[in-house]
Amino acid sequence: MPAAVLILLGALTAVGPIALDLYLSAFPQIAAELGTTPTQVQLTLTACMIGLAVGQLVSGIASDALGRKRPLLVGMAFFFGFSLLCMLSQSIWMLIVARFLQGVGGGAGIVIARAVIRDRTTGCWHGGSPRTPGSACPSVGSRSRAASSCSPPPWTERRSGW
Repeated sequence: MPAAVLILLGALTAVGPIALDLYLSAFPQIAAELGTTPTQVQLTLTACMIGLAVGQLVSGIASDALGRKRPLLVGMAFFFGFSLLCMLSQSIWMLIVARFLQGVGGGAGIVIARAVIRDRTTGCWHGGSPRTPGSACPSVGSRSRAASSCSPPPWTERRSGW
């Protein structure tokens, strides 16, 4: 599998986890700007995690039935569209709903990227060794874990407002 395809699939797998991690340090600023409690801001994280789970279930079934491309494009459109809505949210409840739907879209990237690798390689899910083509699967998984652990430094929310 070409390196560019692996990088793209790794990025698709990382989109959802990165959406969870990048805004955690800004919780106090979000609570202040939206005039809400920190507990309600934490609901946005819960909503996104539930959305990721729902998105994986729905997108996995849809990609098996309709092919990989269309559900992936719809999922990524959901993710980016509702990311914009998160940015423009004027209330905590609007942000919670937008984060849930953003998670639904992000779940498509996680499950469909892994399905594409499974479709294009052999041995990955059946005990493949590092020398088999299936070794691409652990590589993509490790990229998403590494990417999600790279949250921005604290000074970024001071510069951007939150």
